[in-house]
Amino acid sequence: MVSTLTLGWSAWKYVIAENSRRVSIPASAVEHEGKPAILVLLTHIMGLGAIGSAIDLFFPNQTPNIWTAILLIFMAAEWGFFVWMKAANARESSAFFRWHPAWFQSSWYLGLAIAGFSFILLQNYLSAGTATHRPQWSLLWLATPLALTAVAKYTENPHKQVASTFSTIALILAQVLIFIFPGYRLIGLGLAAVLMLVNTYYLVELPAAAIGVGFGFSFVAAVIYELGFVSGWDWAIAGAIAVLCMWLLRSMIVRFSRDLPEPSQLTEIYERALDGWAILLAGLLLTTITSYSYELYAGSTLSSSPSAEVLAAILVIMAAIIFRNLRQLSPLTIYAVAWSLELLTAVGLSFVDRTTINLAVANIALGLFTQLLGDVWRRRHRPPTILPSIHFIPLVYGVLGLTFRSHTLTNWTGLTVLGASLIAIGIGRREPEFKPLVYLGLIGVSVAAYESLLYQLFQIPGGAFGDGLIVLATLGTTLTYIYRILSPWLSNYLHLTNAELKIFAHLHWVLSSLLLIWASAYDIKSGLNLGLVTGALLVQYAFLQGRNNLDRQWAEIWIYLGWLEAFGIRLYWINTPLVKYISGPLGPWKVAFASLLAYFIYILPWDNWGWSKKPWQVIASLIPIVTILESPAKFYPISLLIAGAFYVFLAWERQEVRFTYSVFQVYGVQ
Repeated sequence: MVSTLTLGWSAWKYVIAENSRRVSIPASAVEHEGKPAILVLLTHIMGLGAIGSAIDLFFPNQTPNIWTAILLIFMAAEWGFFVWMKAANARESSAFFRWHPAWFQSSWYLGLAIAGFSFILLQNYLSAGTATHRPQWSLLWLATPLALTAVAKYTENPHKQVASTFSTIALILAQVLIFIFPGYRLIGLGLAAVLMLVNTYYLVELPAAAIGVGFGFSFVAAVIYELGFVSGWDWAIAGAIAVLCMWLLRSMIVRFSRDLPEPSQLTEIYERALDGWAILLAGLLLTTITSYSYELYAGSTLSSSPSAEVLAAILVIMAAIIFRNLRQLSPLTIYAVAWSLELLTAVGLSFVDRTTINLAVANIALGLFTQLLGDVWRRRHRPPTILPSIHFIPLVYGVLGLTFRSHTLTNWTGLTVLGASLIAIGIGRREPEFKPLVYLGLIGVSVAAYESLLYQLFQIPGGAFGDGLIVLATLGTTLTYIYRILSPWLSNYLHLTNAELKIFAHLHWVLSSLLLIWASAYDIKSGLNLGLVTGALLVQYAFLQGRNNLDRQWAEIWIYLGWLEAFGIRLYWINTPLVKYISGPLGPWKVAFASLLAYFIYILPWDNWGWSKKPWQVIASLIPIVTILESPAKFYPISLLIAGAFYVFLAWERQEVRFTYSVFQVYGVQ
């Protein structure tokens, strides 16, 4: 105690001595005279230590909670001195006596240090379990934010904002001490909500308003919890109502601020704070319900059950989102409504049948509906801010629909692929840069057709594999001709060029040709006639592609491909009655017939009909040789003479005598 008094006298001498001289000396000069801050701080510390030692001497063996209360009294006293000295220096009547800044600054910082020590002491006391029967001690540390808010009230800037900031931090720390005790948490949250109104008024900052709104709604949630009439998924409804209330309150603040003569920064930050909390809570609720919906369909039948409370919560959230953004739609709004609609569909269908097939169909329907709705919206409005969302959302529904049905094959699952493909086509035709979606959609249409046909083929017992391949080839040929015949209309609707549509037609032609040729390697029971018709159509398609084609090289290639196709499907036409008759009784005359056919093919005016003449003549020159090589030594000599006459004609026509020698060498080999 003596040391404290001695140090205090020294500090007084250097800081406050010769008070009459203070009248003429500016405060700035006083602050730098003698640098007394360390003496003042040491005086404070030793003085507090002396008082603490005296208390321990006269009242020994005090528990930590009592010492916490003592420290909080010291804290309040230090900050009281801080406010009093600041106010005394600010009064005009105190010009004859001014406190050195070191005095009130040391009071401020020592008060903060004491508050920190008291928190640690009380935290240890509460965590040790000794406060189980006396939880009221958890409220003790609320004195710290109360004192800090009082300091903010009775000081000027910048100390006002600093004190409010520390008060906010202290309120958050106080909840750590109080929250574990039922009932008392209501006092802590309620007082925090009230004090944050004052702190936000002094700070006028968004984080302060957000913390205040958080304390307020936490208090309401704690009251509901203590009353005990909400449990389980009822909390989802309570949360949804809280979201709606936040946006209603925000709407009221917006209307109030419009009536003010000039903009208020305080109303603006509260509006933003309420909006932010509502968005955060809505996102958390939707995420939680998404997890619940996943369990409904992915978990066991006993893990989760359909809940009407969840359904009601989704409806309230959707209503809140629509209310919040009714006058000004944004991409986030569209995504949130689409998310809510997906959850509403999933939870609603769970009351009927908890199968992913139903969910897949519902998602495809949602995708088609939103895609058509987007088309209508684009025709009436073109706000660029929401266009990405109306493009993206139908595609998400389509992908979800395909995902939910990916493990199932039924007589109608091909329709889901068709629906998703139509969604992709509908979105892709909107903008030129979306054209890949049109390509993907056209591929999806083909996949849907093949999937539906494959399912029907799987249902036929005892069917031959070759017959199935022929049916698939027929489907591909049909799609090929659809692209060719409907090309003008498809080009106008899909916003594709004829060249792009031809690529899809050609791909179907190639696939159908491969399937048809592949089928000829397997047993065919009843599909020969269908295969013949399909093959004829494929050959015709190739020949038509070579006609009036501006690219001469490709025109000739298509003619060769057509003849290769005709040769590849010979299994189908070789069994026709006419070919059987020629190969049977008229077999020795087959070379003669082939030569006559080759002659007419050679002399016909193909160029007048739109084809290049060269490939037809090349094919004609090969037909008799191929016929001879196919069945050697089974012809009448006159047949060979007719064939020879044909090649003599070719040599004369081409003026190539050596060509005749080569042909007769082939005959000699035969």
